[in-house]
Amino acid sequence: MSDWSMLPDELLGIIACKLDSAEDLISFSVVCHSWHYVYSTYKTDWTPKMPWLMLSENIDDNPDYSRKFFCPTKEKYYQIKVPQTFGARCWGSSCGWIVTLHLSLEMYLFNPLTRAQFPLPSFLTLSHQPEDEELDPLWLRQMWVENLFVFADQNGDFIVIVIYGCWRGFIAYARPSDQTWIPFLDITLRERFLRAQDVTCCRSKIIILYDQGVLGIAEMSAFQNSQPVFVSIYNAVPTKDFSLSQFYGQIYLLESYGDLFLVLRHKDLIEGDLWYETCYFEVHKFDFDGTRWEDFKDIGDLSLFVGNDCAMSVRASLTKNCKSNCIYFTDDEFQFWDIAKRYGGHDMGIYYLVNKEIENVYEGNDTRSTFCPPLLFMPKF
Repeated sequence: MSDWSMLPDELLGIIACKLDSAEDLISFSVVCHSWHYVYSTYKTDWTPKMPWLMLSENIDDNPDYSRKFFCPTKEKYYQIKVPQTFGARCWGSSCGWIVTLHLSLEMYLFNPLTRAQFPLPSFLTLSHQPEDEELDPLWLRQMWVENLFVFADQNGDFIVIVIYGCWRGFIAYARPSDQTWIPFLDITLRERFLRAQDVTCCRSKIIILYDQGVLGIAEMSAFQNSQPVFVSIYNAVPTKDFSLSQFYGQIYLLESYGDLFLVLRHKDLIEGDLWYETCYFEVHKFDFDGTRWEDFKDIGDLSLFVGNDCAMSVRASLTKNCKSNCIYFTDDEFQFWDIAKRYGGHDMGIYYLVNKEIENVYEGNDTRSTFCPPLLFMPKF
């Protein structure tokens, strides 16, 4: 038999980067010393095939502060010790990082696989601060920050963008090395009473979705010097009103292999029970040549992932156990998580665009939380 330990490092690196899951990559690393060296060299080049699901924290008989993580590719649960996430509201990302906001109002970037953690600027350095009656830490953790996003720039550094203000739609950004949150200069949009609703990175640009379907654009290069970033209106785009005033639900902006998608999530709300559920989705794709949004009934080989974190997409044919032409969704009604009868985490599933049916998934007590139900993130080393 040939001695596999003698394979060239470059060839082993190519093999390692083609493995399906993080578990396979870790198994690769313990074969022998030479393979572990290749793993250490190439692990950051490995691209995950599908997001993982981090389930809710369990504080009962859990001295190690471990948490369940579900890997769809392997269809397996892993118990990972992550005390850094306990008691925090969390947001997932496509970069391997989870952003945590604690009752102390401290914020961190945390990688559950490597356990690397970096502090983010203080909550108190945001340009807009809550009123006196809004200063309860439980309320601030739950309501003041609407969403957080992590993007990698061309240098491999990370930019964290926050939408905050309890539906006021303020927006700011920071790098882990920054001491303060830095505002976006979107005065023109503010004068039109437009709030930021969602953010994505597409074609080396940060694209912000505001009320009434207005798009704001900022070049990635503008974030290099930790200075306020000017947001210009994408005037070429005819306004199409995707405002939440037109329906009850949520709107997501996401990049997929160079394309820009907008996803509308329609929900029913039963006010007496403070109970809600997703009914159906609409998908729109942006035509950069014609500068218009097009209705999209079929996304083909794509699978989209949305929730109260960074929206993502994958090609279903490139990974195991991934369903194509579907939208995987997690619960994002954070204003109801602590008062709804079924708590946060009950509104999760897979939506099939072809037959408009919903498959409920991940039922169980570890899907429920009053402040941090399950979230999606891409596992990376």
